[in-house]
Amino acid sequence: NIEVFNEEMLEDILIEGLLKKAIDNKEFVVNFQPIYSVNKKKIIGAEALVRWVRDGKVIYPDKFIHIAKRTGDIYEIDNYVLKEACIFCKEKRKEGFKDFQVSVNASYRFLKQHKFIDKLKDVLDEVGLDPNGLKLEITEDEVLEDAKQVVELLKEIKALGVMIALDDFGTGYSSLNHLTKLPIDVLKIDRSFVVDMVENDKSR
Repeated sequence: NIEVFNEEMLEDILIEGLLKKAIDNKEFVVNFQPIYSVNKKKIIGAEALVRWVRDGKVIYPDKFIHIAKRTGDIYEIDNYVLKEACIFCKEKRKEGFKDFQVSVNASYRFLKQHKFIDKLKDVLDEVGLDPNGLKLEITEDEVLEDAKQVVELLKEIKALGVMIALDDFGTGYSSLNHLTKLPIDVLKIDRSFVVDMVENDKSR
């Protein structure tokens, strides 16, 4: 195989080398995207979105998450996001948003880490957040990696009082049958199905 060198080939290598330093230097920040209820006509929560700020520039997840998963750095990043999200939710509830809830993207690899349930309890207890203030989002494609084990794990999470959302539904091997088996509270239909539903009759 012969490939012509280009600068993009270096990008992943450079990012991988900088990831450890970024974690140590606390270069990751969590942004919160509001979730608005059309029925209640108010903001009812937010989704936690991690960003990497280096030398004043924002590096978006599509540049580093796949690398962090490969190197194992994703655990530290996800644990950081989880705690920051819980702290944010606790603050909002203190401000008077009683039913405020924060959503956190959770990869299957993150969920199946050693003693995850205990770690989740510890974070909630440390922050003092009621479990119903947290919603974990798992993507459909990762559910299918090990469906039986995922179902058991999600049941344990639900037993704590934490909500579960299934993200990106409609992509990959979508199946309504999975919805009858998964203990989920929220179904997030992939944006490709709804982005043009105002103009497109079939999408609607």
